[in-house]
Amino acid sequence: MTCDRSPVSVFLLAADALATDEAGAATEHLERCPRCARATERARLLLGKLSPLPGELPPLAPALRARLLAAARAKRAAPHARALPRSRLASSPRARQRSKPTCPAAQSAAAPPQELRPVPPGPALRIALRCTYCHDRIARSDPVFCAACMAPHHADCFVENARCAAPGCAEALCVRPSTRPSRASAARGATGARPRPSDSARAVWGRGFALGALVSGGAVLAALAAHDRRGASALSAPTPA
Repeated sequence: MTCDRSPVSVFLLAADALATDEAGAATEHLERCPRCARATERARLLLGKLSPLPGELPPLAPALRARLLAAARAKRAAPHARALPRSRLASSPRARQRSKPTCPAAQSAAAPPQELRPVPPGPALRIALRCTYCHDRIARSDPVFCAACMAPHHADCFVENARCAAPGCAEALCVRPSTRPSRASAARGATGARPRPSDSARAVWGRGFALGALVSGGAVLAALAAHDRRGASALSAPTPA
């Protein structure tokens, strides 16, 4: 037994798994090497804390023992991993991948500007009515609606069915939408001429005009009378001596 084989041989010796000739050589080595002796004692303490297996441990098979020793020698003979210089670490693919920004905002800022393309127009929306009875399209000027549930129908379909075709509705009356004309358009009539004012409106306008003229005339007369009084008082004043 030598120090280079001690990590494996120590546990084999502590477990009493070495052959007779190797156990004697290991014992002689432990008498000369304090480090291996301490390692063997620690291994025996560790194995003593483990739960004992039932019965005695059988000796290792020669093939298994050879494989264990070969694996230990290969592990010890493998070169130690050397630290790579910083330049090689920075140029490695994994380092370049880690240096990439992971934040979405940083990725969008670091990404090259993309060409702005016009957004294609979406499909034009068109709302159409379907007849509840025949499920055909209804023109804008031709629908009638159920008076109870307002389901759209063709006029002839509603007459043919004699009631509303909506499930659960049996209303026999329908309504047709219409636009209520304003008072001004109703007064103009079909000719499009503006309506003439009525007699009462003309009478109101005449009274207002007469009242305005009367007030204006009274104000003018009052101003003239005040002017005449000021002139008369100026003529009758005595001349100073």
